[in-house]
Amino acid sequence: MQNFEYEIRLNDEGRPYIHLPKEFEDKPEHIFMVFEMVRYSLYDLLSKNEEKLHLKEETIKQIAEAGNTIGQISDEYANILKGMMER
Repeated sequence: MQNFEYEIRLNDEGRPYIHLPKEFEDKPEHIFMVFEMVRYSLYDLLSKNEEKLHLKEETIKQIAEAGNTIGQISDEYANILKGMMER
């Protein structure tokens, strides 16, 4: 199982951001997880739009397009991970 630690901190303007420790190692597994979480979040947002949200049609199209693009990137990382796992 992959694990990594992070903190949510505030920047100088008071906006939250993700802080990773100095010893964080950038791995394809972590990048894949992030893209999959974003993909999931965007599609979840779209599925709830009609029930709870009132987004403009153009915004819905842009979210769907972003989800598709992120999905393509995630699929590329999935191929990288599959190759690593099959070795």
